[in-house]
Amino acid sequence: MQIVIVLIIISAVLLSQVFAKAWDAKRFESIKSWATVKGLEAFYSLPRNDAEKLFWFDVAKKGAASTTRFVVVAETDTTRICVFEQRFTSQSGKNNSTKNAVITMVQDRRINAPSVSIVPRRFLSSLSKLMGATYIEFPDVPEFNQKFMVRGKSEESIRAFLKSTVLSKLASIPPMEIGFHEDTLVLVNWDTKLQAAEIESYMRKGLEVLSMCRTV
Repeated sequence: MQIVIVLIIISAVLLSQVFAKAWDAKRFESIKSWATVKGLEAFYSLPRNDAEKLFWFDVAKKGAASTTRFVVVAETDTTRICVFEQRFTSQSGKNNSTKNAVITMVQDRRINAPSVSIVPRRFLSSLSKLMGATYIEFPDVPEFNQKFMVRGKSEESIRAFLKSTVLSKLASIPPMEIGFHEDTLVLVNWDTKLQAAEIESYMRKGLEVLSMCRTV
């Protein structure tokens, strides 16, 4: 009887994996079709130059391993936007778990930012502060300070970049993880998967945040 139960469990796991792969394949075809209609490029993995820039950011260091899937790229003379799905694997002994995020990465020479991470002010981020993590506070812009926490190596450069006018604009967007480094910003939406119908909204949000922070 125990052997039968084990075989049933194994079969159920294998069947779920088959369905997941089939669903992912269908989802990627939908994303590619959407990109083709819009005249954009779609890839299964992040192009090398974009992947190198992603490693500047904290999100690239999450989990024990991560993989990129389903990339859509839009580019003009000044701006390059990549919207993609990132799967993170965390390991604990024999157990592991996965977590998904949709990342929007915008590269634009009209921004020149210090390395800075902006995270929603939630229980875990507040707890990390109590445990010794250093964050930069902006009490003069309470609407931002109540929603986000900021960290980075150069407080002087970060304060010069995140002026009060910029912080007030950022306070108007939904809480999400935001990162800046030189000419690149990333927006991270956790616990979601990329769907073709949502790509355009991710791109618009990336351009919206870019316009809030452009220096030229």
